[in-house]
Amino acid sequence: MKKIAFSILSVFAFTAVMAEETAPKGTLLRLNLDKGAEHTIVTDMKITSFTDASLQEEAFKMETTSSLNYKVMDKSAEGIHTIEASITSLTARQSAQGMEIFYDSNDPETSQGMGAMVAQQFEPILNKKITFKVNSMGEVVEKPTETAEGPINMADFVDNLFMKMPKQEISKNDTWKEENSGSGMAPFELSLNYKVDEITRDEVIISTSAGKEDLKMEDAEASEVKDMNLKMGGKMTFDKKTGRIISSTLSQTVSGSDPQQGEFFMVTSITQTSK
Repeated sequence: MKKIAFSILSVFAFTAVMAEETAPKGTLLRLNLDKGAEHTIVTDMKITSFTDASLQEEAFKMETTSSLNYKVMDKSAEGIHTIEASITSLTARQSAQGMEIFYDSNDPETSQGMGAMVAQQFEPILNKKITFKVNSMGEVVEKPTETAEGPINMADFVDNLFMKMPKQEISKNDTWKEENSGSGMAPFELSLNYKVDEITRDEVIISTSAGKEDLKMEDAEASEVKDMNLKMGGKMTFDKKTGRIISSTLSQTVSGSDPQQGEFFMVTSITQTSK
């Protein structure tokens, strides 16, 4: 009987060891781009503002498509990437109260007349090269050394080019949170939720989400924006080898009220592809 029990225990022990050896290991997602590598990111964004919660009465719409090129100029032994980037083209279409404005950076005629309003915002940053550094965790460790004057600062685009990587190895269905903050008319803190949807031989697919419960106004009483609400969700596909974002989608609905425009309901959708 003891021999049988010992044999059974041995089988369990052997099985446990084999399970440890054959179980799939987690994936350590890190930014690991080659020196000299060049990539282009195309971003389509649509922002629509509504005057009612049913999202039927449209007040304003803006659609933009931008193309951004970046090159890995250098890479240290510690994984610090020196990146040079520039926005090479942009189109924008705005419509409000029956009036439409269109601007295309490749068509000088569209920067005249009503299009001049949009051109003044974007032309100062077009084809302006900036240099910054990002580590293997996807964190910007040195801000751009060059920028352009104007209502939009090219440096603001930098933080959105790469995602901050999870510290730990990840496997399918793993979840974690990342704290974000923003300033301006309504300073806030946001806990963004991440979940690993799929890991294939070449790709890592991660979904993101956040709701009202994840949003915290830093000074809700003093803020001009009241009753802030948020619902967002998205999906990102990463190149498993380099940690580069291949594609991403994001949808976001924000509502609230402020002294200037009263109640507002804003819907944003962003699609991004990289090659």
